[in-house]
Amino acid sequence: MKPLVKTLHSPRGGAILAGLLALLVLLPGWFWLVNWYQANLIQQARAKVTVEAAARANALTSAVNQRIALLQGLYAFTRTEWPDTQFDQPFEIYSSGVYFNSTGVRTLMIAPEGIARYIFPVADSPQLSGYDILNDPDPATRDAVQRAIHTRAIALSPPGELRQGGFGVTAWEAVYRGKNLWGLVSIAVDLNTIVSDAQLNDPAGGLSIALRDQTGQNFYGPGAVWQQSPVIQKIEMPDGSWELGSIPQNGWDATVHLPMNVFRLGGLAIVGLMAGMITLAVNQQARLAQAVAMRTRQIAEAQQKLEQRVQARTRELSSLQNVSQQISTTLALEPLLAQILAEIKNALDYSAAAIFRLDETGQVTLANQAGIPLPAPLLDEALARQVLETLQPVIAERLNAGGKTREAMAWMGVPLVVKDHALGLMIFAHQDARAYGEEETNLALAFAQQVAVALENARLYEQAGQLAVLEERQRLARELHDSVSQVLYSIGLGAKAARAALAHDPARLNEALDYVDHLAEAGQVEMRALIFELRPESLRNDGLVAALEKQAAVLRTRHQIAVQAQLCPEPAVSMVVKEALYRVSQEAIHNIIKHANATQVTLAMECSKNEICLEVSDNGCGFDPLAGYPGHLGLQSMRERATRCKGHLTIESAPDRGTRIRLVIPTQTENPGIP
Repeated sequence: MKPLVKTLHSPRGGAILAGLLALLVLLPGWFWLVNWYQANLIQQARAKVTVEAAARANALTSAVNQRIALLQGLYAFTRTEWPDTQFDQPFEIYSSGVYFNSTGVRTLMIAPEGIARYIFPVADSPQLSGYDILNDPDPATRDAVQRAIHTRAIALSPPGELRQGGFGVTAWEAVYRGKNLWGLVSIAVDLNTIVSDAQLNDPAGGLSIALRDQTGQNFYGPGAVWQQSPVIQKIEMPDGSWELGSIPQNGWDATVHLPMNVFRLGGLAIVGLMAGMITLAVNQQARLAQAVAMRTRQIAEAQQKLEQRVQARTRELSSLQNVSQQISTTLALEPLLAQILAEIKNALDYSAAAIFRLDETGQVTLANQAGIPLPAPLLDEALARQVLETLQPVIAERLNAGGKTREAMAWMGVPLVVKDHALGLMIFAHQDARAYGEEETNLALAFAQQVAVALENARLYEQAGQLAVLEERQRLARELHDSVSQVLYSIGLGAKAARAALAHDPARLNEALDYVDHLAEAGQVEMRALIFELRPESLRNDGLVAALEKQAAVLRTRHQIAVQAQLCPEPAVSMVVKEALYRVSQEAIHNIIKHANATQVTLAMECSKNEICLEVSDNGCGFDPLAGYPGHLGLQSMRERATRCKGHLTIESAPDRGTRIRLVIPTQTENPGIP
């Protein structure tokens, strides 16, 4: 003990004691810094996984809903073709077209009275023919079928093994004839194919991905993902939603393992170095003071560089996340691309930048640009062609003014690629010829993936618009067939009856002519209603009251519903307000025809000095106005029109108690922005 006490009181012992005290002071700070750095690295990793997972979720949502949307075509086909004595052949032709033109479609089925009778492909018939859908032994399937029947909308069975074999999900929709359930149509899709199309099983992303349905049941990927704090994205389905969970393939800790080890070792080295310097300071204070100052300065510089790098990475990931959010919230391509270029500027510096698209002929066209004018044009055709042919980024130096001076600028082009298909390229230019390297290239590629998604979304949105036009044409064709065509056919029959009465029983001629006259009047009402839907500008010529009376006449003649119209004289309001009132009335009557099963309707409009009030009520089955109805935008459209006119919309309804819709708009409201 005496030698130890003596050593501690010696100069060397004092230095050792000073070193130990320094370690006790520095180690807590080192532990805190290690934890802070680890949390920051994991936060960066989560942001990167969020961006990648959002892209996968968008792709999966699009892939699933595209297949399920085919069920609406099968529903329309069944409504159009049935009953038909030669139904088998049209069904086979239609189903083969859907089946062979859409990957992932497993089985199409029509089940009159709930019994599977028409099945495609034929190979699935032995497993499904005669299958009693309404009494399926699986409770989840029965529940989905009952939802489809009661909501008259598409309902999904939970993902699982299909009755005809394979792993997938089945979509159901009920077919009604008037108020009576005629049967069901369904389409089964193979989830493995859809997952492959959405690239969820692509290892290149470095993610471990799992999917679970709205009940929380995991049906794809390792279930352990949900116990490891995954990044979760919603996958919206027609009557619910799935969840996509994503983590790095080897877990969160593996993503930060290497930098954390380097950081720990570096931190320990710094702590040991500082402790050593303090130890030396006991005997060599003057010389060690200078060394401590130098080392402290180096540590501060390293810390500053580290913080700057963390801030830069955070800014880059934040910009990527902002771009991803902008893509998911808007489909207006031109302002979206302008926002993206502005957001890129926060993370990747440029003097000028532009986005170019490939048109149908393979020509490069400018989509959007930002930055300052440069002496040389941004687009270099040879370099751009190299980017598009190799699908790889290209960095080059270009001389200003087309090579007339020695001043050079940096040029970087990156491809915009979706599923190995080039949609265009992004070009960046900087007045500093050394501005772009490998790090800037990788960042530009990350942004390019988001821009490619935006271009692909715009293309798909355009296709969806074309499909909507086709569906509207088909709807008008059905309206003409179900109304005017039938009236004309009946007029023909009445004319023949009149001719026969003239020849054989003249006393009944007036009765036949009255019948023809009645049908002609009904046909005129039907045709005026259809023309008004196509040309709503006739509000300006005929007036709002006349338009509402036409709606009432259609309800009486076409749908045999008793209508009581109580309308004030033509109101002195703007065309904007008139159209809002007409559209709300039109949507309310459409809902009555489609859902209410009503026999009596009251259409009333009252005008006063300060306001105009429209009220539509019926004695139908009613509904719960507070419940959500995914995919049904009618009520939301009414509310939006009321808000734009500074009006107030109230909806009073309950099951089996009818519905009352009341819209009140101030007569002084003028808002030309209402569509």
